[in-house]
Amino acid sequence: MVLLLSPPAPFVNSLAHPVTFSGELLAGQTEDSGKTRQRQILASVLAASISEIAHGILDRGLLLKELTEPLPRDPSAGRFEELEHALTFWASASQDRTVRKRLQD
Repeated sequence: MVLLLSPPAPFVNSLAHPVTFSGELLAGQTEDSGKTRQRQILASVLAASISEIAHGILDRGLLLKELTEPLPRDPSAGRFEELEHALTFWASASQDRTVRKRLQD
């Protein structure tokens, strides 16, 4: 999917602009948290190859709260799943050096 949306040079894709596509993914409906998470992961993978997407994701502040909140003592609270998703998301999106630096700060 990523190669279709963001092929390496000299190939081009005139069907979908990756930045626009990523924005639409992240603005998707939130009625199903599983689908929302899948959309976020796909956008973060695209962000790994396109800095503009990575900066847009960081500017939206997505999933940052999950990284900064303390973990509960009760492992059944579901907080660990949220943290795992946030870490997976940011592992891809933070491939951009500037985004990584801003996250570290």
